[in-house]
Amino acid sequence: MSFAERISQMGDRLGTPVLAAAIIAVSMGVAPVAAQPAEGEIVIVQSSEPPNIDPGNFDYSQTGPILRQNVIETLTLLDLSDSSLQPRLATAWEQVDDTTYRYTLREGVTFHDGAPFNADAVVYSVERLFNTDLEQIARNKYWDHMTFTAEAIDEFTVEFSLSQAEPVFDTRLSQVPIVSPNTPFDALTRAPVGTGPYTLAEWQAGVQIVLERNPDYWGDQPEVERATFVFRGEGSVRASMVEVGEADFTFSVPEELATTGMDVAYQNFETIYFILGAWEAPLDDLRVRMAVNLAIDREALLGTILPAETVLGTAIIGPSISGSNPDLVPHPYDPDRVTELLEEARADGVDVDREITVMYINDRFPGSNELVEAMALMLQAAGFNARMELVESGVYREYRDEPRGEDRAVILLSRHDNDKGDAGFSLTRHLCDSNRNPICLPELDEMIQTALATPQGPEREAAWQEVVRFMHEDVQVDAVIGHQVAFARIGPRISYDVSGKNPSTFLIEEVTFN
Repeated sequence: MSFAERISQMGDRLGTPVLAAAIIAVSMGVAPVAAQPAEGEIVIVQSSEPPNIDPGNFDYSQTGPILRQNVIETLTLLDLSDSSLQPRLATAWEQVDDTTYRYTLREGVTFHDGAPFNADAVVYSVERLFNTDLEQIARNKYWDHMTFTAEAIDEFTVEFSLSQAEPVFDTRLSQVPIVSPNTPFDALTRAPVGTGPYTLAEWQAGVQIVLERNPDYWGDQPEVERATFVFRGEGSVRASMVEVGEADFTFSVPEELATTGMDVAYQNFETIYFILGAWEAPLDDLRVRMAVNLAIDREALLGTILPAETVLGTAIIGPSISGSNPDLVPHPYDPDRVTELLEEARADGVDVDREITVMYINDRFPGSNELVEAMALMLQAAGFNARMELVESGVYREYRDEPRGEDRAVILLSRHDNDKGDAGFSLTRHLCDSNRNPICLPELDEMIQTALATPQGPEREAAWQEVVRFMHEDVQVDAVIGHQVAFARIGPRISYDVSGKNPSTFLIEEVTFN
């Protein structure tokens, strides 16, 4: 069944035709097949070439699969399957006090250029990260609220001093790239040097990036000797290259093409949800927001607009993120209760007949237009005065961010990435002083601030689980739909487990040949 046919089927279920907003054109006409990868070599095809390959930017989705842990390693590895930290270049770590942490480094490690890995190299890496003359996403994304310094206690011990208490410092530090002390300090580099199992052998701009196995790697030697990254913008071309053996792996196959035994669905750590604009009537009334949640037939979205493998959710953090509450269940579809809630609110003078606009950016991601339309149709079927509107990103932000635009009630489709291991990276947007906050509740503020200040461990986990419960049951400004999946295509020559990895992580060391 085609993607458009599934959308039409969903429209029949709702009793209102749901129009497909786009025609999916699948072109399988690719260039003649190149030579298949040689023995010991793999080819990975990405959707685009990275803008740069400086280690400080290895969080870019295009750069990460090439550099992260392959060329450039970190002190610890954040395992997204359970949000745990695993040793990498550090073998042990401890918190000394609220603003001091001490790490023990792995001995016997050298950088690709022969420089020794030691405490001085870690100090250099931290100082380069905080060089504001360089644009580095690893600093902007994780350290925009604070700074820290590193001091070599001895050759293999580093002490970090923080500008303020940060209970998830260990998690944040797992995103800091460790670079050779010979890396340029004041300029982005095109030749990154790390300690990883692979070295950068070639970057032929616009054509390919080649990594070669590091014979002096401190860990076990991986099976793959050479990895070549190539770039193709068209999803059907990427899929075809793997299917015919020209490539071995791609992280991004369009859903409508993911129909072969080589295609694997994996959670990409993006959550789809609707922001219920509680700053305007009638959405400022909890009963109305509850009615919106109960008007959504989430099951009807699976296998129609959203892939059947999508995991329905209760929060904007995924089930493997620390703080997720396993005791909660998604809101059910209950049109009878919707009617009761709206009648109760109307009896108390709430203008439940006011028009509500369901809004999102036009064609932001596959199926987003159809999802906006389906939401509007579901609300209309439940008795709401709802309509859809697709806008440019600037218009959308006028309603999402404070100070907000014109006076009207809106429900905003949104996506949130939650691949950082802790709920605190996501739920701070619900603090009163956040410019994206859909509601300001002192009680919720206090709960979030308490959880943020709690050290990592069972108490912090429990604090976040209570925040999640309170938002899901008692606040309901987020109408969570589900945790997205993407589709990878893995060729028959190799085995690779994509679970617990986001699209910016491809651990070549875990690839084995069949």
